[in-house]
Amino acid sequence: MHLPAEVEQRLNTPDRPALNRKPLFPESDCEHVILVILDGVSSSVFEQANTPFISALRKNGAYYRRCFTTFPTMTHSTHTSINTGSYPESHGSGLTIGDPCESLRRMNDNGRYITAALKQAGLTTSSVADQTLRGAFSYLSVEYFGHSINLCGQMARWSFATFRPAFLSVTFYATDNLQHSYGAGSEYALKALELVDREVEQLAETVREAGVLDKTTFFITSDHGQVDGSVTAKEAVRGFGTVGVDCIPNPGGRTVTLLNPTDKQLQQWIGSGLVKRTFTPTELRTMGHHVGPGTYVVCFKDVVMWEQTHNVSIHGGIAEVERHTPLVLSGAGVKPGVYKEIAEGIDLAPTATALLGGSYLKSYQGRILSEALQWEAPFSAVELLEFREAREEWLSQGSARGDTAEILLAMKQGAEEAYQAAVAAEYSRLYG
Repeated sequence: MHLPAEVEQRLNTPDRPALNRKPLFPESDCEHVILVILDGVSSSVFEQANTPFISALRKNGAYYRRCFTTFPTMTHSTHTSINTGSYPESHGSGLTIGDPCESLRRMNDNGRYITAALKQAGLTTSSVADQTLRGAFSYLSVEYFGHSINLCGQMARWSFATFRPAFLSVTFYATDNLQHSYGAGSEYALKALELVDREVEQLAETVREAGVLDKTTFFITSDHGQVDGSVTAKEAVRGFGTVGVDCIPNPGGRTVTLLNPTDKQLQQWIGSGLVKRTFTPTELRTMGHHVGPGTYVVCFKDVVMWEQTHNVSIHGGIAEVERHTPLVLSGAGVKPGVYKEIAEGIDLAPTATALLGGSYLKSYQGRILSEALQWEAPFSAVELLEFREAREEWLSQGSARGDTAEILLAMKQGAEEAYQAAVAAEYSRLYG
């Protein structure tokens, strides 16, 4: 039985809302953004790899030498931060803290994702990844075969050729999996990056065949890096409290949440020789987590994990190699160069929204990477950049003393509010 031609046409035509683009800077000629996430690849591993096509994008585009991911450096949390342009305190995916039902409610709120920002402007999104990009028009799950570089590339090409989305996100997971199995920066991970490079080149060819390569911008980044674990903590801290009552190991095994610890318990953890950093409740809020007064988190030293698993290399903590990620922007609307300003994964959604002409979300906590765009920004990100510089200096110096954390938290909140107000004012000036 054949359906009537008009029914077939209706079923095969994407149900897109009316186009209502409102570019924050009208000079933008970008109509498509392709986000490529190299899962588990630190900046240092990225720079070692032989990736001629991505290297050409980098040479002809913008490269950030100081890009950092959100904490904790776990895939679900960092991907959600990238896709929402916000910290875990906003989107709910992060440490084992607070009410899990409330966290799920926020994670399931499609209005927080870049998909909502674009949909309001009549723009579609496609995802070849995990479930961390909610509300996409087209979603191809790679939960079961996501470690196949070839299949991920095929699905990305099919998605673009079929739907021509304004925003396409594709994650290559093999780079993460191979490092877990064979070590951070292993030869297998570097080889995988070579293969990914070929898939990205083929994806660009698909875009060229569609006649829109000159109107497309590529974002190449990662969600986190990895460290090789060799020391286990579980047995050594057995006397510090009961697991599930006094402490909860977080996913990844690189941090532990402490629940209302006594002074003695805190000193036991700090004096164990296993801990790199202990975050107080105020410090956790500075790092983008909404917590109560009794919540502390201990972060292990670079080689330490909670317990031995099948993984050689792990992540989830605050080591430099876990937090420092690559970032390349290349294509339409990009001003080539090497940039020293601190970028974060949470900046990608706001930047893509501005490039494509989406509706800026009030929940965005990142900034538009305006210095790397062919656009004279009418407002400043100085306060946000000052906060990030201060935060990185604080992290490098060890635990804060005195009122440092309170000052940083006030800087964070003030900078975010001021930046959001500046964006809103510019939209009001342009569109009323």
